[in-house]
Amino acid sequence: EMSASLVGSEMCIRDRQHLPPTEGLISVQGKGLMLSMTFSSLEQCGHAQAAIRQHGVIVGAAGPYLKLAPAFTISANETEELIQRMTTALGSL
Repeated sequence: EMSASLVGSEMCIRDRQHLPPTEGLISVQGKGLMLSMTFSSLEQCGHAQAAIRQHGVIVGAAGPYLKLAPAFTISANETEELIQRMTTALGSL
């Protein structure tokens, strides 16, 4: 079983590589399990937040930043599903 830091690192690396082109998405950064996406405007951030939530992922926003902090007990399979849901949600914008 992977440690939380390895799962988080994998999630951040894969998100950067596999997220679809998304209008207004400037950058994806993270440390451990924490993930943040920076958007160019509050409106674009809000649209992304709504789309991701519609796919069952709880994500917060603070200004133009989306914040994701999954449970420390997240498994590799759950990480895969989380990435897939976020990719699908952002692809729908």
